[in-house]
Amino acid sequence: MLEFKVNNTPPTTSPSVNANKVTLRGGITIQRIPRKIGGLTYYSKNWYMRVQVKGSRSWIKLGHDLKAATAKAYGTATAVGAGGLSAQLGFQQSKVKQPKMTPATLGELIDEIELSTGVFDMAKASTVHEYLLSLKLVVREVAEQKMGRKIENAEILELPSSCITAALVRDFRNLRVQGVPEGPESKTARLTANGHLRNAHAAVAPNIIDHLRDKGMNIPDLTPFRSSPLFKDLRTVYVLPPDNVIMGVAKAIRTELPTHSNPLFYPAALLAEQAGLRRKEIVHAKWSWFEAAGQPVIRVMTGEGFTPKNNRWRRVKISRWLFNELQKYKHDDSEYILAGSSRWWVDNELHGLVQWLHLKGIKPEKPIHELRKLFGAFLAGYYDLTVAQRQLGHSTPLITNDFYAGIDHFNYALAKIWEEPELVGSLDELMAQVAAANNGEVMHMPESAFGFRRFH
Repeated sequence: MLEFKVNNTPPTTSPSVNANKVTLRGGITIQRIPRKIGGLTYYSKNWYMRVQVKGSRSWIKLGHDLKAATAKAYGTATAVGAGGLSAQLGFQQSKVKQPKMTPATLGELIDEIELSTGVFDMAKASTVHEYLLSLKLVVREVAEQKMGRKIENAEILELPSSCITAALVRDFRNLRVQGVPEGPESKTARLTANGHLRNAHAAVAPNIIDHLRDKGMNIPDLTPFRSSPLFKDLRTVYVLPPDNVIMGVAKAIRTELPTHSNPLFYPAALLAEQAGLRRKEIVHAKWSWFEAAGQPVIRVMTGEGFTPKNNRWRRVKISRWLFNELQKYKHDDSEYILAGSSRWWVDNELHGLVQWLHLKGIKPEKPIHELRKLFGAFLAGYYDLTVAQRQLGHSTPLITNDFYAGIDHFNYALAKIWEEPELVGSLDELMAQVAAANNGEVMHMPESAFGFRRFH
């Protein structure tokens, strides 16, 4: 525990000449956090003090005003010196201690990643913790195999960060499949290995590493580690249901759900089928997410009790028909598209929609998500994978490509559903039109309702 000699009266002038980092009396340091974007360095508006809480280091936000931030830092330091906060929470101000030319240890790197990721708000603390656990697991398994013995956690943390190399990925991959017979077990082993390696890659994201280097940490080039290949050909390529199932469930959504006893089912099904929203996004979707001017758009954004997957907000282009159709179910007393007493209650009600979709032939365990997959398949086949990736909110086009690579043809059932969403006519008539188109009689498609340029 560091001892602080504290004067509770904030100084009238800062002892430090750095406008973004102030060293107070007693060695207390407060600072604005730098972030490097496009070669330029930006600083946070808030001042922060770095502390350790119950063994986990974190940043304490002190506020915008320097005088108030200084007073708050002194108050925290006073409690530390008196043993108050120390006894209750284990506060301890921390600093990276390393010679300038010595590579940071794995432990120092992990500590600083946890601190810096919290500042960037890139992911929840629990998610970052999982990323770092995977990084330690990869290093541990390879190190134990090479040394032929069990290695304690303290030994792992003392290893230099220069051990994070392309060779580490290669050795971990080989280790995970060594002695595993070909077949389902081998595929599971490869999938698990890929999961840990993806987590480890995310833990050492380039912007975080650049930020730590700006702070003076000596970190080797981790690009070879991040760019090393994972196991290939493991994802299950999406296979479209038969045309009669696709068209049948779409027609039933139009004809049965608007008058269903549960009024939530119809708008929920439309948001999955016509906008490709995930179930959690549907439950938390608000009317304020809509942009109605010009091409209608839904902005999937962070809100109370909700964070988009991967902390990535996105703009989803939708058809004017969907926008107008949803307006019919708007309640003036609810900010949510699916009105209800709570988001938990709304999500629970959607179990009934799951059962309804199962009865209509959508057999997978998550049929609402299957409607989203149909939307993705339509975009991949009717436009291209880049459009599908943007609309679906996948973190990279590679995920979209892995999943929808099998959609290599124009599907007229899907095109009918999204470009003529009213689905006028009986199911038999609609299926006859699709069959005719599949047999070479070109089905007329209007100008795209989504406003994308087609590549077919």
